[in-house]
Amino acid sequence: MMFTVRRPDGAQRGSRDTVAPRPTDWALGALVTVAHLTPVRAGQVEDILPRGWADALSVAFAVGAGVAVVWRGTHRRAVAVTVVVCFTGLALVGGIVPAWAPWVVIWSLATTGADRRRSTRECAAVTVATIAALGAAQVVHPRSGGLVLVAAVTAVVALLGVLVRSERSRVEEAGRRATVEERLRIARDLHDLVGHGLSAAAVQSSTARMAIAAGDTATAQRALAAVETSSRTAMREMRQMLNLLTDEVAVEVATATPVRPAVGGETRAADPVPARPPSPGVADIDPLVDNVRAGGVAVRLEDDGGWRAAAPATQLCAYRLAQEGLTNAVRHAPGAPVTVCLSAVGDVGRVSVLTAGPVHAAPSRARGRGLAGLAARVEALSGEFWSGPTPQGWLVEARLPLHAEPTAR
Repeated sequence: MMFTVRRPDGAQRGSRDTVAPRPTDWALGALVTVAHLTPVRAGQVEDILPRGWADALSVAFAVGAGVAVVWRGTHRRAVAVTVVVCFTGLALVGGIVPAWAPWVVIWSLATTGADRRRSTRECAAVTVATIAALGAAQVVHPRSGGLVLVAAVTAVVALLGVLVRSERSRVEEAGRRATVEERLRIARDLHDLVGHGLSAAAVQSSTARMAIAAGDTATAQRALAAVETSSRTAMREMRQMLNLLTDEVAVEVATATPVRPAVGGETRAADPVPARPPSPGVADIDPLVDNVRAGGVAVRLEDDGGWRAAAPATQLCAYRLAQEGLTNAVRHAPGAPVTVCLSAVGDVGRVSVLTAGPVHAAPSRARGRGLAGLAARVEALSGEFWSGPTPQGWLVEARLPLHAEPTAR
């Protein structure tokens, strides 16, 4: 829904009205006017007009350029044309002088504007027009010095403005890429968390329903207990994810120890903010397997213990791979036996989930969001990821440096 702010006379407020000149703009315009009224010349200037006319025109051109500079943020093209015309008049009447107003406009054009290429073209046009005006003034006043210096400064101002805008755009683009990558990371975490939690709960609920229908109360109770455990685990991970998305102010409050008055005039430290829970690791894969096994899936866990000393980021990746592999097995190959394997050789760890059975019972060959997210996780840790059919069934596997940390992408 869009809201429009209307003036008392009924006219809509346009985008230009929201960028009205500020006091600093008026101050800059006044400064430019004064600067042009006190020109600095490097040579002699021949009068081409009577002194009275020359002075009057110089004042008019200086005031015109200064006033135009005030509106450079709202009327870019009109201001550029006005400033070039006024400076050309100043140079033709009084000889070559510092291009104060053109320099301000060139910098403004180069460093602002929604379209960077268009702003660069406008900046180049004003730069060329200013240098052309200086050349014309040199022709009219051959003994007026400073042409090379003023032209060089004009070109340098334009070049610096373009470079500043380019660097600013690079920083903004890096910020946008970081935002997109963070959103993708959150999407991966939500997929892993919600996908596995709902799939496990659905299977376990189905097991409980069939057990109740068959009169097997013990099996139904075990399945419902597994549903409760899966739900609590999903809620814990969801709270952990929300904590990671909160402002860093929470971390500063947690590490601080403010003092507050107590009864009796004594002081004591305020209660610290609870620390964030650790990320899931390989130690959480065993309960994960138990929950899936409680839903009627034949799951076997093979662990040689080599992952216990791995870095937290690597353990989290292993946990997510096991979680996604079990979720796909439950969803796409119900009833098929599954083997989760954790092994390590030297500084390289291997984690795999094998869903036994024919290939057509395994997940689809097309990579979904979950497998694509796993590939991105493994790539960030400089590991190798593979998923696909094997003679034994469908395999999801990753090889990771045990002590790797995420790399910037």
